[in-house]
Amino acid sequence: MWVLEPHGAFSWPQAIYTSASCVSQSGLAVVDWSKQSTSTYVISFCLIILGSSSLLHMVPVVLRQNSFRMQAQMSAWQRHNKAMSDDGITVTNFRRFMSDPGVPELYVHHHNHDGHSESAQRWHMPHQASAEEEAKDKAKKKKGCTSRALERSHRLEYKALAKVLKIMAGYWLGTHLLGVLILFCFFRCKGPLQEKFQEEGLRPFPHALYLTVSSFQNNGLVLTPSSVMDYVDSPLLLSTVGMLILLGNTGLPIMVRWIATIWRRWMPPQPENKRVLDFLLEHPRRCFTHMFPAVHTLWLLLVVIALNVLGTIVTLVQDWHSPAFNHLHAGGKMGNALFQTVSTRTAGMNSINIAQLSQGTTFFMAVMMYFSTTPTVVTMRLSADAHELDITGRVEGVEEAVITAENSLKGQARRYLTQDATYLLVICFLICCLEKESFARAAKHPSPDSDGIYTDFGFFKVLFEILSAYGTCGLSLGYENQTFSFSGVWSDASQMLLVATMILGRLRGLPDSIDASVRMAMPTSDDQEWDGWSLGRTGVR
Repeated sequence: MWVLEPHGAFSWPQAIYTSASCVSQSGLAVVDWSKQSTSTYVISFCLIILGSSSLLHMVPVVLRQNSFRMQAQMSAWQRHNKAMSDDGITVTNFRRFMSDPGVPELYVHHHNHDGHSESAQRWHMPHQASAEEEAKDKAKKKKGCTSRALERSHRLEYKALAKVLKIMAGYWLGTHLLGVLILFCFFRCKGPLQEKFQEEGLRPFPHALYLTVSSFQNNGLVLTPSSVMDYVDSPLLLSTVGMLILLGNTGLPIMVRWIATIWRRWMPPQPENKRVLDFLLEHPRRCFTHMFPAVHTLWLLLVVIALNVLGTIVTLVQDWHSPAFNHLHAGGKMGNALFQTVSTRTAGMNSINIAQLSQGTTFFMAVMMYFSTTPTVVTMRLSADAHELDITGRVEGVEEAVITAENSLKGQARRYLTQDATYLLVICFLICCLEKESFARAAKHPSPDSDGIYTDFGFFKVLFEILSAYGTCGLSLGYENQTFSFSGVWSDASQMLLVATMILGRLRGLPDSIDASVRMAMPTSDDQEWDGWSLGRTGVR
């Protein structure tokens, strides 16, 4: 961005800030985002995709699949070595050093009639396969050779990982295609809103594609200068964007389990595939970080509904007669209040001017931004603790004292909400120190161009911006009718502190290291008793 933006429009700190905002899905902008070059939009689009939460959730699944394949190959080598030893040939493994630490070098010892070793010859790996042989190998893999090479107790889990990848890939692509199609068709129609977009130089397809990706990834950056305030009188656009926001974040675990359940019910009569889906539905947390048991999924759905209903009620009660809603009828007020509540916790798009909302509503928004993805992450950690146990009935890899203290909804929520509190307090203190001159100037000389009921530079606006960055939301109370975020007028040092806040917020939703769905090691043959117990619950023997 810093190199390609024409006329040096981006400074080096602004380029770092914007890149972090795209990757972390915070969506805060320190420049007028509607006036950037095409190269900046392309780079930001790629960064948003690379930072996509739903795509990153698939990485552990792919790594675990590769782990299963590698260990199946090693198991085959061991059986081959044992067979050679039974025939009077000793195989010695010498590990390579820097070239390939994971593949052993094999030396074959030939024995004479007395049983003494006569010579040792290096066992050469098979020659590089030709194109025809590689094609045959790929065809075999498609038939499930890897799953057949695995032990019986691990076969269902390996195939369940493949089902998860198919569900996620289809869900991700299908949702994006549907969103782009709806928005593209709307932007192609004739109307005052479409004419306004044409005057601003927005073409239908790039606009629809960027808005869909930004909404589903819960980023919040859009090509229009006033976020989605142009859609305030369009229920179709607000509903589409709002559904994309939900489906891309808090609704993801709900939809993944729902798709797996529907797939199981409509599956053709193939016993193996049904057993795989039964295993996936019975042990979702062994296969995917964001697929939960049925009870936990229902709990997550109810919490998401409750939070959105509560936020809508608070907004309507506090600001029914607010200037932000003056030009809207009753239905429009309720629709925009619901959209703003859905967008506040994760996406940060605004269909109304939030600087005109009351202090009670903006304080509630700040709390919701701090909560952010709390329901999803707490459910993820709680479901892992409750269902992935070792043969003694305890959580694998955790001491008993830790279990009793943390294995509860209250304990998980407390740990999630307070894990970075010290860092946030220090960052807030440093920003207040760095911006003391701005605080003093705003108190002595209030600007007549100030938009809303808040001062140009106040502590609550700083706190709101920090919580928005930490919650990776992107809402901002703005500065003097400017189209960029409030942090756009901060010093470079303060902006870098906010970048650190974005990174902290992005990392706080990671699963625990003991999570079964991110554990690379495949259980050994010594664990067959436990595997048989877990598989027995699915009816597989």
